Amino acid sequence: MTAPTGIALRRGALLTVILLGTLVGPLDSAVNIAFPDITQHFAIELKEIRWVVIAYVATYASLMLVFGRIGDLFGHARVFAGGLVVCSIAFAICSIADNYHWLLAARVLQGIGTAMVLSCGPALATHLYSEQHRPRILGVYAMSFGLGGALGPSLGGALVDVWGWPAVFWSRLPLALVALILMWLLRLPSPARDSGRFDIGSAIVLAAATVLFLLTVSQLEQIAAAPVRTLLLVGLTFATTIGFIRMSRRAASPILDLGAFGITSFAWI
Repeated sequence: MTAPTGIALRRGALLTVILLGTLVGPLDSAVNIAFPDITQHFAIELKEIRWVVIAYVATYASLMLVFGRIGDLFGHARVFAGGLVVCSIAFAICSIADNYHWLLAARVLQGIGTAMVLSCGPALATHLYSEQHRPRILGVYAMSFGLGGALGPSLGGALVDVWGWPAVFWSRLPLALVALILMWLLRLPSPARDSGRFDIGSAIVLAAATVLFLLTVSQLEQIAAAPVRTLLLVGLTFATTIGFIRMSRRAASPILDLGAFGITSFAWI
């Protein structure tokens, strides 16, 4: 085997490991199929099942940029691996939860782990290849993410039919553990770390703004029944967003460089 061939095979193997670990996120679409069984098992009203989604999505959406910055400072591979560990614990708790509140708490934990994985996966994948190949690698990454989301419902239906609703959670535990073991065996490299500081204040405000925005969207259908609550959420979302923008402009090492939005081509995208 020639050296270039060996390098190409190693890169392909490492990319496969990253894609395998990333699948713990998009495969969550399988949970949607389990909603009727979860509702029946915990004897909850149908409208309450939405919190299974909100608890998870609001958590990972609010923390992705935060963990991306933590990956820049402390190593993307470490954050990615830590996310797989957190997801593994969350999957186990979700599958054995004996009451609805424990399930929601585990979904929040799963959201934290997913944010850690998804925030660092693209950086790890593109770091394996030269600049000219990175757009193609991002395309492969996005394609695998889309395939995972598309396969989730079919896979979820089969799992629920055979093993019940807990299977949509514990079935991803081996996936995360295999990715962790392969990361360790293959010694997944990580991009060079930044030398800046972590702006914890902006991170907290950004997470709050994102959660409030998602809660606002989820409450819009009830604006007629609870107008005061909805308007309060809108006001808090606006206030925290403005606060984040102001804090980011003053920070030496911001979570999100708002100057990038001054580039017209980037801002349009």
